Amino acid sequence: MRTDSHYSIDPLTTSFRELKAMVGSTAGKKLPSARKLHEDGGEILFAFEHGDTTLTVYASGFFLYECYDRETVSAVDRCKEIIYQYQDGEIRRIEEAEFRDGPCLIPLLMAGDDRVAHNLDSYEWYWHEFSLDNDGEDWTQEASTMSAEDEYLHNEDISQVQEELNGLTERQQQIVRLYYCEGKSQYEIADLLHIGRSRVQKVLNASLRRMRRGF
Repeated sequence: MRTDSHYSIDPLTTSFRELKAMVGSTAGKKLPSARKLHEDGGEILFAFEHGDTTLTVYASGFFLYECYDRETVSAVDRCKEIIYQYQDGEIRRIEEAEFRDGPCLIPLLMAGDDRVAHNLDSYEWYWHEFSLDNDGEDWTQEASTMSAEDEYLHNEDISQVQEELNGLTERQQQIVRLYYCEGKSQYEIADLLHIGRSRVQKVLNASLRRMRRGF
């Protein structure tokens, strides 16, 4: 776990309330792209790294969350609540009043993780257009907002997709089928398999990376 010491604040001792008072308002502003923040995001208040996860918070009020090969952008002042899943699968929404006086790092990490999961779930409608026993025809509906991560599948023959699926581990195949073919959310899969939602996300990410290498 690393927090770069040359930045302005320590996210473990600075409360969310204090951070919110430091950053600029993003009201009425469009979220910048991750590339824009990487290239010209302005002053960085802190950068936190742990394993494959990186959180970078800018004085402009925007923050960039990166986990494995996924990334998402949000804003400090738009973090009104966070979603927490207990080990037994119970999901709780935690309002800002409950976390604003604690370390700012925690709600931002949780918000970033939830946004990445939400972005993955938003592509479910596209994946419902095919099944693994398809006759090999092109997908029946063109996706107008496909992610860069999923676009590689669009022009591939379904037999090639099946071949790459066969190269996954049994657990990876199980989670991929539940998510993309049966339309279950990550939370539903986590509850069904008795694992954490973040674990489901990691398996999906790893599976897609492995399948992409085969095309």
